[in-house]
Amino acid sequence: MRSPSLYTVLIAGLTVSLCRWVVAAEPIGRVTFAESGIAIIRQTTFYSVAVGTAVQDGDIVETGHGGIQIEFSPTTLLSVAPRSRVLVLMKNRPSSGCGLLVYGLGGMIKFAQTSAVARTRICVQMAQIRSTLTLGSAIQRFDGSAVSVFAEKGDLSVQDIGPTGKSHSPLKVPAEQFAEWRSGQALTVLERPTPQFFRAVPASFQDELTPMADRLRDVRSEPVAQRDVSYSDIADWLKGMPRRAEFVRQFQPGSGIRNFDARSMPSSERARPGVPSCTHHRRLMRRSRPTDPHHRLQWSIQPGKRTYEST
Repeated sequence: MRSPSLYTVLIAGLTVSLCRWVVAAEPIGRVTFAESGIAIIRQTTFYSVAVGTAVQDGDIVETGHGGIQIEFSPTTLLSVAPRSRVLVLMKNRPSSGCGLLVYGLGGMIKFAQTSAVARTRICVQMAQIRSTLTLGSAIQRFDGSAVSVFAEKGDLSVQDIGPTGKSHSPLKVPAEQFAEWRSGQALTVLERPTPQFFRAVPASFQDELTPMADRLRDVRSEPVAQRDVSYSDIADWLKGMPRRAEFVRQFQPGSGIRNFDARSMPSSERARPGVPSCTHHRRLMRRSRPTDPHHRLQWSIQPGKRTYEST
């Protein structure tokens, strides 16, 4: 029998080390508020979650008829409205300049940074529009055809990344102003949100996001596995993710995902023959152990709450 080469041994050892790091990922945040019907897709499993559940790097959060609040530190908060889907990443890559990067596939989120801490900027991307917040709070929505961004407090930077990676210059959106982008049109800044945006804002988003991690310090809730992820669960992400190659690593062909169609993936993103994948290693580990232009919005600011009124 032919002995494995030193190169093969080194690659296999490196893969095992990296996969163990992925499987034992450290929490990057915690759920501090959750209504019913909240789920997380983690690796290849669909989980239900509750208050106290830890959120890991690369988790996909999906809301049904209820919303959820996630705290990534005492100063970084994210609220996800009902019927929304987001992917959370915290890789701290110097090139991105984002301490927290949130991809939104659809729906609405509110995000806040209550302290201007170095390297903790929040970046939110929906379609090809990325918002960056250093201090303050903002609301961003994607309805499938338009991205809308409202700078509630603090100045917001909004940039059109472009479908081919060709970026436009960032635009500054001052506090209480609004930016909107539609496919085929330029990103524009307006003085007030549109009526459509106003109607879509849930009542809970009228309140300031309040940190609750300290009072819930002793509350712990493990995610409950519901089922394996199927191809239909991630199909929209495979089509809509800007950095698709990074996203699909955990969903490579052969990962055991039901109805996974490998032909939907470019050949450059498929698993290389002979190179062990993390999902393969995880399976081995498991087996080895048990428009009205005249419409204006008037803002009535009260302590801790902002009221939206039509005029």
